[in-house]
Amino acid sequence: MCVETLERKSVNRLYWSPKGQFIVLAGFKNFNGVLEFWNVNDLEQMEASEHYQCTDLEWDPTGRFVATWASAWIHNVCT
Repeated sequence: MCVETLERKSVNRLYWSPKGQFIVLAGFKNFNGVLEFWNVNDLEQMEASEHYQCTDLEWDPTGRFVATWASAWIHNVCT
């Protein structure tokens, strides 16, 4: 079942909340950590932000919080 089609989004990963009402559209690697938070029931974008060079995202088990991080193992850091 298709709920909605969103075109021209700079994302390459989708992260559903454990309860299913919310989704984060994430753009990692070439998209520099673009994050879009959507309420699927109302089909509205709640927030858009960026976590530069973000490599991972995880919901907490309650679906209330999201954690993002940038891994030094994935990004080569020159000093």
